[in-house]
Amino acid sequence: IALTATATQSVQQDIIENLKLNNCRSFKGSYLRDNLHIGIKKTEDTRNALIRILQKKSGPVIIYVGTRKESIDFSRILRASNIESCSYHGGMHADEKQKSYDLWKNERVRIMVATNAFGMGIDKANVRMVVHMSIPNSIENFIQEIGRAGRDGFPSYTVLLYNSNSVLRSEEMKKASIVSPELTQTIYTKLNDYFQIARGEQPEEPYDFDMQHFVQTYQIHYMNVYYGLMHLQQEDIILYDQQKQRN
Repeated sequence: IALTATATQSVQQDIIENLKLNNCRSFKGSYLRDNLHIGIKKTEDTRNALIRILQKKSGPVIIYVGTRKESIDFSRILRASNIESCSYHGGMHADEKQKSYDLWKNERVRIMVATNAFGMGIDKANVRMVVHMSIPNSIENFIQEIGRAGRDGFPSYTVLLYNSNSVLRSEEMKKASIVSPELTQTIYTKLNDYFQIARGEQPEEPYDFDMQHFVQTYQIHYMNVYYGLMHLQQEDIILYDQQKQRN
């Protein structure tokens, strides 16, 4: 048996082919859940709108933000408004992630502010609300993330807060995520220059990587570098451990 929460038709076909599921039967449920109330609200003051919403609702909450920095910043903003929260992002050490997750899961802290790194394996039945403070990368991501609310079948709420800046930022992120083979090659070449690695040399020791310094040194867009590194890792050309990244 192969199970997945959301998958496009092409991904479903890949699963069937790669697992050699000959003559298999496919069962697909609906994304629509009657207990899940989905809201989208345009407001120029997204921060105060978030605080007002949280003050009206009770129960565990997940707030999805676009960057690691925002996960920390929004958590601080909430605490300054006497709303207890913790943060979670892909750059945290495993013990820090576990500590935040345990605080939230055991309801010692009601609100988790996280990037989409807070995803796989998160199964808390009584999440009453999921809030998006940035526009998700895709409809599939959006469905997966709001689907973490109300798994116990009781009424739950999701809301996407956005403004004109959110739309512009989303468009910029999408453009930055499309990294050409030529730019990926340039990033790889510059990585070798940055760490003074000779052509064909296979380093045995890991390097500390300051992405912000790398971006400033070679004048390449931060998100282009990020997605370029992701592509190089997918191709097994580099091993990129985000938890050890200096910034």
